Amino acid sequence: MSESSNSYMVKIDGLKSKHQDSYLEYLKGKYEFSFVSSKPSKKEKHVDILIDFESQKKGKEFIDHEIYTTYKKEEINLIEYSKKMKEIIKSQKGNVVMKNIPKNIGKKELYDAFTSAIGPIISIKIPVDDKHDNLGYLYILFEKPEDAAKCINEFNGSGINGNIVILEKYEPKVSNNGLFTNLYFKNLPQSIDSDTKLERLVSPYGDVVSPKLKIDLRTKKLTGCAYCSVKTHDDAVNVIENLNGANIDGKIIEVEPFQKKQEIEKQRGRELVRIQNSKILEQQTLFVSKAPINSTKDSLIEFFGGNNVIIEFDFDPNKNTMRIEFKSKEATRNALLKSVTHRYKDFFLKVEHYQQKIERIRAVSDSIRELENKLRIMGIEPFEFNRISDDQAKLLLENEDLIPGRFE
Repeated sequence: MSESSNSYMVKIDGLKSKHQDSYLEYLKGKYEFSFVSSKPSKKEKHVDILIDFESQKKGKEFIDHEIYTTYKKEEINLIEYSKKMKEIIKSQKGNVVMKNIPKNIGKKELYDAFTSAIGPIISIKIPVDDKHDNLGYLYILFEKPEDAAKCINEFNGSGINGNIVILEKYEPKVSNNGLFTNLYFKNLPQSIDSDTKLERLVSPYGDVVSPKLKIDLRTKKLTGCAYCSVKTHDDAVNVIENLNGANIDGKIIEVEPFQKKQEIEKQRGRELVRIQNSKILEQQTLFVSKAPINSTKDSLIEFFGGNNVIIEFDFDPNKNTMRIEFKSKEATRNALLKSVTHRYKDFFLKVEHYQQKIERIRAVSDSIRELENKLRIMGIEPFEFNRISDDQAKLLLENEDLIPGRFE
């Protein structure tokens, strides 16, 4: 798709597919533009739309006026669609994470405030649960990396609607194995039926070197899995950030760093030794995190031994975590060892004793505890301290002017 030197294309996302026609009619009553294309979004039942304005001025005015306004109770996000903008988004150098945000925070208010005080913003993303409540953090992607640094310097530790917010530079998740360029895909839809289509899926997020669908040697049919090598580690991280958990033609796909069988066996062997040498086998309650996206309560109960060995099973489908209380230490031991030696839906589950999780969360530094006490004395409800670092706590203690005495 070629981009005219005079035109200004805008990508619209956050819109439900069923509202596409009525939303475009609504826009035509206010702006002059031409429709370019639309395609299903990563978010299920949503659509991404491209429209084109005859000049940069008109396109930017459209974004400034309409970004994060609501249509049919849905917040609409607008992004300039150009090669330059795609490179900025891919690099993530201008991305900032804001933690401990209040429940009543809005994208439009943030966009207007930070655009005015700092500089141009590409997007604001606020992860939410199934009740549309935010998860306590958000991402702000600035057009310029220096604006991201300025935002952190000026607003880290400031108060927003009664909460002290923490701002940090966004760091993409990296595999524990260090650098990687080989990826493994699971749960691909039937529509991805050729290496070319796999490459087309991945290429917007990284330079593809070698895409290969996995075929069952016995039946000669596709397995829904694939291997894909990209040019750099940054490309691989970007692919995982953008495609892991994405809805592609009704399927929630999973993307992870590829590990050779020998590497997996070596890693599981170390984990088995750790567990056998710890006191975890003496306990009867386990905590499981990072279960696959398509996990179900019934299948997890069956994996861990069935209802005849389990007293209580608390499963959080939003976070894919669970707490399991077993009837005996032997049942706990068997379940724990199975989690190390057997896969659940092609994944090894991360399992720890529930009390260990509680102790780990409570094991905060003296600086964080001192900050907690100071805030309570000042009449401020402390935020979640496991989300901030020791250095950040020291910063707030050394600069008390960053902590408002009481919020109005």
